[in-house]
Amino acid sequence: MAKKLKKFVEQLEQRITAIELAMRSLRAVDAREQEASAAEKPAAPAKTPARKRALSAEARERIAAAQRKRWAAKRKAVKKPVRRRV
Repeated sequence: MAKKLKKFVEQLEQRITAIELAMRSLRAVDAREQEASAAEKPAAPAKTPARKRALSAEARERIAAAQRKRWAAKRKAVKKPVRRRV
């Protein structure tokens, strides 16, 4: 039984070696592809951060007035229920 176990361990070690060799080869291929793709793509120019848009006081007031008008129309459309005392 010890011989069978020893032979099994040797077979596993051979498979591990074969897998490690295959992984090294795949990593080398991947590294070459990454180098090639990096060489093909030109470096993108650095983007400047987008500036926040500033509204004038007049524009903010127009927006606020329009929103108040919408809310008033909505409140007017929904009538409050009449409370009845029991």
